[in-house]
Amino acid sequence: MSVLLTVKNIQCSHQQQAVVTDFSFHIKAGEICCLLGASGCGKTTVLRAIAGFTDIDKGHIELAGIELSSADHTIPPEQRPLGMVFQDYALFPHLSVKENICFGIHKKKQKEQQAVLDELLALTHLEGFEHRYPHELSGGQQQRVALARALAPKPKLLLMDEPFSNLDAELRKKLNIEVRQILKSLNISAILVTHDQEEAFAFADHIGLINNGGISQWDTAFNLYHEPANRFVANFIGRGSFIPGQLVSPDKVTTQLGTISGNRAYKWPQDCHVEVLLRPDDIEIYDTDTGGHQATISHKVFNGSSTLYTIKLADDTTLEVLSPSHHDYSIGQRVCAKLHVDHLVAFEK
Repeated sequence: MSVLLTVKNIQCSHQQQAVVTDFSFHIKAGEICCLLGASGCGKTTVLRAIAGFTDIDKGHIELAGIELSSADHTIPPEQRPLGMVFQDYALFPHLSVKENICFGIHKKKQKEQQAVLDELLALTHLEGFEHRYPHELSGGQQQRVALARALAPKPKLLLMDEPFSNLDAELRKKLNIEVRQILKSLNISAILVTHDQEEAFAFADHIGLINNGGISQWDTAFNLYHEPANRFVANFIGRGSFIPGQLVSPDKVTTQLGTISGNRAYKWPQDCHVEVLLRPDDIEIYDTDTGGHQATISHKVFNGSSTLYTIKLADDTTLEVLSPSHHDYSIGQRVCAKLHVDHLVAFEK
């Protein structure tokens, strides 16, 4: 796949204070990506810079070989071949669903508009709603209308700013999957901005985790979770606990819970002190002595198909353990903990 969008070394400022600095990434045609991070990290600023709503101080933004923005040149937002879905949908309340969707293609012939409308109504499951107004729709339906309106002009790239945040949890998950399927069926590239890592994992092919005005790691969801590039990524993504250890070979660490081997090698000196990341799914617990480490259940959260336990070892070390919910351990119960680590993730202490 060819590169569609290049964001290279951009800097954006607010009131003379840099929000993002030397910020770079690129996406390929047909790829769905996500800018993930906490509130205030700069992810929406980058999206607005791509859209043309925010100027850049340095660097450049290029789409399909055309420079959209640089420090001394910018193409106005309305002239960029982009679609945008906002957090509040920004539908026109006085226009029907049909009129909202066709707003960006009103200059096309009536027959062409109808063909686009029919296709998008079918894709977004809005057939029969074209004559309704936004206030007559549910939140999920309004979101679909906003998506259809953004897709109608056939943009090269779709920008999505927290588009699911106003929906309830179950609808958010459902639409997350539906919208991804629609974009993939149309082969349209997209950038999602969100603070919700579960949403990012379900939606994006690649995710850029933002910290201190830059990207800490640009990777797949699998690699962000199992191969974090630094301590910030390890702390931000998923859940986990750190235990002390000592490197005995590039891919082996001794810890209080035994020796951990993995598929990742480190170049640190032998015997150096490290901290090892243990994910909740790296540990298994049993209610009988199986040769592991004695522990006590100190907390539990039932999640339906699984239960997240907090266990305390004899030396007061606490770890989180994800266990199938058909094993129901009680708080205060003694259990036996064993490690099953496939990915060795360690950081110098």
